Amino acid sequence: MRPCRAQVCSTCKVVCTASDKGLNVEVKYFQLRRIRIPSDVEKQFIQALVLQEQNEEEKLKQDAVVVRKETSQKVLVIENDAKEISQNATAQATLIGSIAQANYTAILESARSDGLKRAFVELNFNLQEHKNSFDYLRTIRGQDNTHLTVNFQQRIAGNLGTN
Repeated sequence: MRPCRAQVCSTCKVVCTASDKGLNVEVKYFQLRRIRIPSDVEKQFIQALVLQEQNEEEKLKQDAVVVRKETSQKVLVIENDAKEISQNATAQATLIGSIAQANYTAILESARSDGLKRAFVELNFNLQEHKNSFDYLRTIRGQDNTHLTVNFQQRIAGNLGTN
């Protein structure tokens, strides 16, 4: 507690308390002219302002680091989601391709089987031995590196062609 500068009236306090700080007084005919602030006080004030600005700058830098880390984390999440979606799409495409290939093979083999049955009926191949020979010759004929020749004891040789 420090004493007030002067007792101006009967209601003025002699000793100022902490709760009295910040109170204002109106003084009639008082003119405040040129005030000279000492250089030490000015330096302290400027130093306090610089320190305040440095603190604000550091806070902004820290906020920027936090924002960058959050952004990087969000980017990683989005990239991970994109990879997952891409892999799921690739897996689905592979599945669809496999199903299509299986259906193609099933339809082709069914048609081949039906065609062979019809050929066997029309060619009158009733014995399994004849059917096996025909299937064997058909398989050999489909090979690129095989040349089929026929010999009916007359030494006739020739290429029967390809599929």
